[in-house]
Amino acid sequence: IENLKQLKIILYSKKMCSKNEVLAIAKKLFEDYDNNGNGYIERSELSTIITTLFADINRTEVLDQKRIDKVFTVADLNSDNKLCFPEFTKIV
Repeated sequence: IENLKQLKIILYSKKMCSKNEVLAIAKKLFEDYDNNGNGYIERSELSTIITTLFADINRTEVLDQKRIDKVFTVADLNSDNKLCFPEFTKIV
């Protein structure tokens, strides 16, 4: 949750940060939301991340599951229905 707060602060402030800083936050976010500890972000876990982040950024628009599924499908480069860390970083 703390890493999600850091990401929100960066997004809100439009703060410039290095690629390494973004990757470090993404790695921690990945670890925090990999609820079953299998080393992947599954569709439901990504849904939680996006829903939580999007709700705080855009309070007027609803992000439906169809749009979340589209993001997941685009990021899932090998179509194994889970995101490894490199796939996850493409959408962070």
